[in-house]
Amino acid sequence: FKKSRDRAYTYQEIKKILDVSDLRMKIVVLLMASTGCRVGAIPFLKLRNLEKIQNENIYKITMYEGSNEQYTTFCTLECASFIDAYLEYRQKNGEKLNGDSYLIRDQFDITDIEQIRNKSRGVSVHTLKGIVDNVLVKSGLKTIDHTSRYNRKEVMMCHGFRKFFTTQCINAKVNPE
Repeated sequence: FKKSRDRAYTYQEIKKILDVSDLRMKIVVLLMASTGCRVGAIPFLKLRNLEKIQNENIYKITMYEGSNEQYTTFCTLECASFIDAYLEYRQKNGEKLNGDSYLIRDQFDITDIEQIRNKSRGVSVHTLKGIVDNVLVKSGLKTIDHTSRYNRKEVMMCHGFRKFFTTQCINAKVNPE
């Protein structure tokens, strides 16, 4: 049985990442770290997949809606507050949000109302991974190695957040499943 050599992100590393992230990326990072979701689930999240739990100020989130993999999870207060701020930002800039709106949308020019209202698209997994990669470099947690095309890292770029979630569950004696 092969033992894994990679590890989860630490609280301090996640803080460094959040410190250099924009509002949209804070949601992506905190979704992975607080719900344990895969980066591949995020592009498919629509607003109808989020249900605000008012008394707790958190969201109940349905991942992979309509598939055999569908499950329900909950995010942290911090993640929920960034989601609220991001959605408010989008509305203030003229976007009409509804249940079919993507939670994480493509970047938009706040001076182009046509783009904001009519061209809202989700982001691809490839785009999210690229942005996470850039944020890791900005935070100082990753350096660009120009000598090698592929170097195995101590923390897997996106899966390290999922490992963080699983580790927190195990430490709290909660079954991560």
